[in-house]
Amino acid sequence: MNVFKRQFVFLWVLALVLLVPKGAEAVSLKENGRTTVSPGVVRRELSAKIGGRNHIVDVIQVDLNNPGADLQVMAGAGNYTRKDTVSHMADRTDAYAGINGDFFNMSKQGAPFGPSVVDGKLQSSPLESVGLFAFGIDSGKNAYIESFTFNGRATAQDGAHYKISGLNKTDYIINHTQVPSHKDSIQLYNDFWTAPSRGLRGSGEVLVDGNFVVERISLDKPLPMVTPKGKYILQVNGRAKDFIRNHVKPGQKLRLDYRVSPDRNWRFLIGGHALLVNGGRPQPYIMDAASIDGYRARSAAAISKDRKTVYLVATEGRTKKSRGMKLDEWAATVAALGVEKAINLDGGGSTTLVARGHGDFKNTKITRPERNGAERRIVNGIGVMNKAPKTALAAGEIAGPRHVVLGEVATYKLGKAWDSNYHPIKVENVGYSLTDSAFGKDAWIYSRFLSPKVGKTDIVLTTTGGVNITLPVDIQSPAALKSFTLVAKDSGNTITLAPKGVTKAGRSIAIDPAQIAWTVENGAAKSDTSSWKAPGAGVKEPAAIFRQEKAQGAYVAYKANFGPNTASYVKESPGYAKVRMTVGKKNFIFAGENRTMDTTPVIRNNRTLVPLRFLMESYGAEVSWDNEARTAMVNYKGHTIALPANKNEATIDGNTVALDVGATIQNNRTMVPLRFIVENMGMEVYYEHSDRSISIFQKIN
Repeated sequence: MNVFKRQFVFLWVLALVLLVPKGAEAVSLKENGRTTVSPGVVRRELSAKIGGRNHIVDVIQVDLNNPGADLQVMAGAGNYTRKDTVSHMADRTDAYAGINGDFFNMSKQGAPFGPSVVDGKLQSSPLESVGLFAFGIDSGKNAYIESFTFNGRATAQDGAHYKISGLNKTDYIINHTQVPSHKDSIQLYNDFWTAPSRGLRGSGEVLVDGNFVVERISLDKPLPMVTPKGKYILQVNGRAKDFIRNHVKPGQKLRLDYRVSPDRNWRFLIGGHALLVNGGRPQPYIMDAASIDGYRARSAAAISKDRKTVYLVATEGRTKKSRGMKLDEWAATVAALGVEKAINLDGGGSTTLVARGHGDFKNTKITRPERNGAERRIVNGIGVMNKAPKTALAAGEIAGPRHVVLGEVATYKLGKAWDSNYHPIKVENVGYSLTDSAFGKDAWIYSRFLSPKVGKTDIVLTTTGGVNITLPVDIQSPAALKSFTLVAKDSGNTITLAPKGVTKAGRSIAIDPAQIAWTVENGAAKSDTSSWKAPGAGVKEPAAIFRQEKAQGAYVAYKANFGPNTASYVKESPGYAKVRMTVGKKNFIFAGENRTMDTTPVIRNNRTLVPLRFLMESYGAEVSWDNEARTAMVNYKGHTIALPANKNEATIDGNTVALDVGATIQNNRTMVPLRFIVENMGMEVYYEHSDRSISIFQKIN
């Protein structure tokens, strides 16, 4: 987060404002659930109610007494000045959980405000500012949150010495003095700083090798290089230039000593901002909070009174999950966890908390970025490491549906696996067999499960090492389907139909064709519904194979009934022109051409009525209206049909016939019973119940 609008300007707040004023509503916490991430590491989700609003608070709790649990500073893309997301940092370092770390200036090279110890080495100093705190763990695995200072000195070969003011710092304004940080100072940069520019532009620089021998001096301008591996660059300004000019020459020794105070033999150290909690109570925020307050995403690091439990805490902001918290609310919420001390970490768009699920090799985001935006690239983060030894496979997870439909061909496999210390195991290296508790081998086709009846069972996966993993499964009736279709592959007289379904939960499934009632309309065909699962055929897609023997007219319809679900595939014969209409829709198709009507087909008294003119004129008939007689006239291929409106009769070539549903007028259009028209015009009709479509075929002369 860019805490300052122009430069790093810290203001010492003399008038302290209590974060939880008198009469403020207390924080109510309710735990929604918890799960083990790794030995000594627990992920918790809590609901927090404060100020009449509900928030979700996510916690990674680390027990430092557990030898398998440890923390590590994750530095950008491997060092400073190369920022990266928390997700990438956690995956790169093999962390099992992670959270964003220190504040930084987004407009500068990419260095943290506070001190940091990365892989046991001090890689950044704290700012020379009042009110900043940092979080560290010493060699005895005791956690501390303290205010830190930096002590450094450069000693020339002649014994002269000069203060080193900082390690791997951008330039800033010292809050309690308003003095520029790099003025008259030596700023030290090691190879952890990878940017070609350093600190204050225009300053002089000195290159020193790993044995403290001076290699190059450039007092008029910076050295045109990044810091070489294993070496140092000193940036010098003002009086510090005079020190170098008067006491240091190339080839001479220049001893560099530096450390942070308090010095507790730190194995882990990362900066933050001001205290949120001290002595178990929310604290007034003593740093300038103008740019970071408001309802924002928040993150924090906290410790227990015995220094053996660490809490990494985050809440979303400006999302559906949580609108965010103000700083005083955040302090009260973190204090409500029962912590002894807590420090505010970078928040807002930088807030990110990630953790691994069991068997996962990569982390997943627990908190989403503000406004559901992209995850921000930041300078560092806190990684939670699994130091426990790797063991044999101890548990796993079966990949496959928990709810299946009777007749569904469901695939199950080992989805994830992990050892007794929660290290993930590659599933491709694990041998196993599958069965179920209710039906045994009779329900299996290779690794595919096909239940013989509705009910419940447990899918049982047994590894070659003898570990049993189960998955409860509920077998539902075909009524659980939302849709049912046939996927066709038509090769002349051989038609392969793969039954597909979509459950009401939105899952696509394959269905055993032997579970379906098949009928063939307007033709004859031999069917095969079982060859897909024959031994030696491999596990192919479930499908029925029809070999059409003959067609009787314009089409052959292959119909499938599956419980309350129906579907069909229509194979059209050559030499026919087709009109396709749909009940309730104005669009229709003739001979592959899209057309539009000004009214729609309807269903009345279980009869389908269609717009006469649009249908018949598509086939070249002459359609007219006798207004005096209120009768529609059709002339087609030497035949004359008269259809009087609102009468249950018609005249065909002068002969009167009775109709159970007569012609009617709708939107100034004559609507006529479909089947009467097509049967008396030498046409054929097919009605598809699933989508209420009407296909009308006419033989082409």
